[in-house]
Amino acid sequence: MKPIPFSVDRNAPANLPEQVAAGFRAAIRSGFYKPGDILPPRGEIADYLGISERIPREAMHILAAENLVRPGRGIGCVVLSQKERLWKGRVLIVERMKCAGSYSVSVIVEEIRSRLMRSGYLYTFIGAEVKHGGRSLDVRPVEDALRMPTDFVFAMFPTPNLVQCLRKWGPFLCLGDVCDEKDAVAVPWKVPRIDLIARCRRRGVRRVLFSAYGHYDEELSMFRSAGFEVENIPVWPKDGFGFLEATERGAFKAFRRRFASGGRFPDLIYFGDDYIARGGLMALASLGVKVPEDVRVVTLANRGFVPSFPVTLARIEYDPVAAGTFIADSIIAKIEGRGDVRKPVCYRYVPGESFPE
Repeated sequence: MKPIPFSVDRNAPANLPEQVAAGFRAAIRSGFYKPGDILPPRGEIADYLGISERIPREAMHILAAENLVRPGRGIGCVVLSQKERLWKGRVLIVERMKCAGSYSVSVIVEEIRSRLMRSGYLYTFIGAEVKHGGRSLDVRPVEDALRMPTDFVFAMFPTPNLVQCLRKWGPFLCLGDVCDEKDAVAVPWKVPRIDLIARCRRRGVRRVLFSAYGHYDEELSMFRSAGFEVENIPVWPKDGFGFLEATERGAFKAFRRRFASGGRFPDLIYFGDDYIARGGLMALASLGVKVPEDVRVVTLANRGFVPSFPVTLARIEYDPVAAGTFIADSIIAKIEGRGDVRKPVCYRYVPGESFPE
């Protein structure tokens, strides 16, 4: 029986069972322990490392859950070959807690989780708290999670400080605009927006009122560069749980202020979010503003979660299932060293009565 090639550090952040599991895991992956080898008995591990037998017992449970070893009655834990292992690796998913409860984010995360599990990858999820008004995230939970065995990280809407943390750690992908191109999952989105601009020109739209989370400079500049006069109503919901209700209420108040005060109506309202559309449309209805007679409307909406309204809403429809599938396939391709994944149709323009053809 081979010796134990590591020691434990009682002052380290990781607890002792995790340290013992990490030591044997590294020894298995390096080839020190080969498939078919039997790991030392719990008592021998405990004596050598100066710990109680409870600790190697818990460590073996961790390794067995990862399918690195198979406990055998009377013989100890047998090291498994790669072909015998159920799990190919572990993926850590990091989500900013500001997105907690979002319909699209929840669907994307569930699709990533199920696709990774079907492909043989373990899945761990953690949330990162927003700090300093959304400019950074608390990366301490991420750093703690990365002390556990992790093969890859995917971050949803990270901040620059989280990206910096992940670059120091190892391979990762992210969904958002703060990553380098090589680290970003690019979900296609421009085609339906270009289609919308063409439709606006054909229908004589000159003045556009745009409303979304914050300013969304990219979309504002898209309309302005196309020659439209653009008015912006940003909605700034609170962070954390309940932000969706706050978003809807914030949009209701903002649109009541805007349209109750009179002034020139825009030719088109473009809502950059379905919750903002719900609040804004309720405000218009409460003031007697008619769609499309008084103002035409287009909204960005998640497939399966289109706001209810007396007339069908023209919309740029986002498919979070297709996006989650694409992200999961991109993660797996990156881990396994395969080429680019075929980009899906995640967005499409859907005509509706709120913006007549």
